[in-house]
Amino acid sequence: MTPKKANTMSEIPRIAFLVLLGSLVLCGCNSSLPVDLRQSEPLALVETGRSDYVVVFDHQVETDRFAAEELTDVLRRSLGVDLMVVDAATPEARESLRRILVGRSALTETVLGSALLDSLQDQESMVTRRGSDLVLVGGGRWGTIYAVDDFLENEAGYRNFGAYEGGERFVKRDTLVFSGHETRRRPAFDGFRDEHTLYGHPDKAAASRFFIRNRGNRNLHRGGAKAAHVNLPELEPPSVSRIPGHG
Repeated sequence: MTPKKANTMSEIPRIAFLVLLGSLVLCGCNSSLPVDLRQSEPLALVETGRSDYVVVFDHQVETDRFAAEELTDVLRRSLGVDLMVVDAATPEARESLRRILVGRSALTETVLGSALLDSLQDQESMVTRRGSDLVLVGGGRWGTIYAVDDFLENEAGYRNFGAYEGGERFVKRDTLVFSGHETRRRPAFDGFRDEHTLYGHPDKAAASRFFIRNRGNRNLHRGGAKAAHVNLPELEPPSVSRIPGHG
């Protein structure tokens, strides 16, 4: 009895669909918006391992605090520099000549103007420069976090490939210069990445950070399509055994 040959032709539509689906997911990660973007001169942030810049954010905004901690942690591990962190409401923040403004605050409104900040859509991120100030800000709960991620990836070369030891890439150097290229990006569709492989991950903080750094903002509950926002790592109660994003 002659065995049947596999019907390879029937596999072609399925393979094509999977390729198309993968392309859509990748293209949906970050979508540049049709806005007029500025191109300014490069801005030296760290030179030969030293920096006069301070990181400024509203200490009352938990997501901005998380974004600032992500920024300072990656820069310390990449460049060996510890940037001073100050509250946006303090005289130090107002009087500093070199600032990295993270998130929306009274200072950010003074630098960029309320109209521009109000134009940022939910989850949209913006990386820009005004004078000697670098501004990392966004719309909604996630926008500022995504702005920090965008800056770290495109200017510092950082990547988070997995929620495991060795899953991060740091570009080791002693100098960091912002290119001066303004970016505004927003995920092409809401909830575009749902990382089911993180379910049951033993290190929930690492899993949450990986999820957020890769622009995830939702997980789907098993057995249903109800979406839930992922918890920020420092807001995850240590005694709770749920996976990131499950309420």
